[in-house]
Order: sequence, then C-alpha cells, then structure tokens
Amino acid sequence: MDLGIKDNIIKVPDAEGNTITMIEHSGFHWPLFPGLSQRLVEDLAQFKARPDDTWIINWPKSGTHWCWEICCMLVSGKAELLQQSKVTAMYPDCAGNAEVEPIPSPRVLNTHATPDNFPKEALEKSKLIYTVRHPKDAVVSYFHHTKGIKFYDYERGTWAGFLPVFLEGKNEYGDWINHTESWLSLLDGKPNALILKFEDLKKDLRKEVQHIAEFLEVSRSDEFYDDVTRLCSFDSMKEGKLSGKDSDVWRAESPGVFRKGESGDWKRHFTVAQNEEFNRHFNERLKDTIYAKKIGYEFL
Repeated sequence: MDLGIKDNIIKVPDAEGNTITMIEHSGFHWPLFPGLSQRLVEDLAQFKARPDDTWIINWPKSGTHWCWEICCMLVSGKAELLQQSKVTAMYPDCAGNAEVEPIPSPRVLNTHATPDNFPKEALEKSKLIYTVRHPKDAVVSYFHHTKGIKFYDYERGTWAGFLPVFLEGKNEYGDWINHTESWLSLLDGKPNALILKFEDLKKDLRKEVQHIAEFLEVSRSDEFYDDVTRLCSFDSMKEGKLSGKDSDVWRAESPGVFRKGESGDWKRHFTVAQNEEFNRHFNERLKDTIYAKKIGYEFL
C-alpha cells in the first residue's frame, strides 16, 4: 500500500568527493532505514509510552548496543545475550509502532534521535538513559561503521574525507555538540533520567551495571550482576552476538558492530593537524554550551 510518504534519499559528499547515502527529512540527515519518513510523520504522534519502558539514547557509536544488552538482562532477570539486534527496538529510526507495540513489558527501546523526534509522552513517563562518549572516539567508530555498512555506498571513503563531514555536522543525527547539549539540557535534574559515560563503563563495568540496576529499580543478586558483567564484556558480545556481523548488512572486510570498543583509539587515526583542528573547533563551540562542557572531556 502506498502511504504517500516517500523517503528523500540523498548523497552527501565528503571532503574528497566520495558520497554517503542517507535520508533527508526536514533538513536533518538519517540512516537509510526504509519507511523512516512515515514513522516520523505518522507513527511518532501515535506512540504510546509505558511507565516501565527504558530508553537508551545517544549520538551514534556511544555504547548503544552495550547499554541495551545490559538493560535487557537487568529488566528481564535473564543473564543471557539476545540474538536479535537492538535495531529491532530502535524507534523511530528503524522500527515503528507496528514493531514496538507487540514487545511485552518491560520494553528496552533505543534511539539516536534528537528530542524533536522523540515521543513527548516518554519524556515524562519512562526511564531514560543517555550515554555519552568522547567525540573523538565516537567519530572514529562512526567512520568505520559508515565504511563497513553496505547501504551507505561509502566503501571508497577515507578518514581524511570523513572527518570534515563530522565537523560540519552533515553526518546522520547532526552535530555532536547540538545533539548532546539538547539532550543533557532536557534531562538535567529529571528523576527518570540517568547520564552514563562510555569511559566509566569501560573503567568499571561491574560498578556501572549495579548503578544502572539501581536506577531501573530492579534488585538482583551479586552473582547475577557478575554474570551480566561477564556476558556484556566486549569480547563476550563480539563472540556471542551473531547479529553483530550480518552479511546482508556488513561488507565482508568489515568487523561489524563490534570493532574495538576502546577508549583512546582516536590516537591511531588523527594526524597532528586533524587533532589541532578538532580541538579548536570543539573548544570554541563548547563555550556556548552549559551542559555539554560539564561532561568533562578535554580537547588538548
């Protein structure tokens, strides 16, 4: 059935003339998920939030899969990896009402959307976890993500060509600072919101697993938290999550969703000149923020 709402597929050029295939909707860039425009125009207005919903929200490549898996285990009380991908509950980016309404409670949903494209009812009714990662590591991970997924048509793309796309905010989900500031300003002081740093999860995952459980108001045994920590280690998820390397999605040479999962990998990619340009850009832009600069990331 033709709903009359077409996705506007565009080619965004990088600094070297290679293009990244995306969807443009209302001046904003999104991944090439079919039916996106229909979901944004129709589904979003009809979404029914539940009080026991948990949302994982962030700019891409900031621990979404990781935190989603942890939360699924905590709310279900089952310490086992799910074989489905988090995109099955990625609303409204990839999944619509027809996909998420049948999910039994308690649901764990996720999105990279900005507040303008997030269900308003969920802001007050549901639990919201915003994860943030140092943007240098996030953009490096996003480069490999974009190069590795078939539908972007970016197999010839290079790091030197991709970085300016990020700095100009032409990538999917827009500018990192705008995305982070808009969400943090909205969630600041809300009792139903938790802010998590990717780096804290890396430093002491066991501690953060229990921290998340306390926020979700679920009580599990120490043994259960230990099991979740073990199963949600990077090596365990890379080996156990078969959906992380779907051959229909990822190029054969790509490592898939689970590449390195490190903090500081940006140092292997940035040249001295790129790092200086990035630092100038972020230090200048962060002066105009209130919440994003409170995260404490340094750009030196």
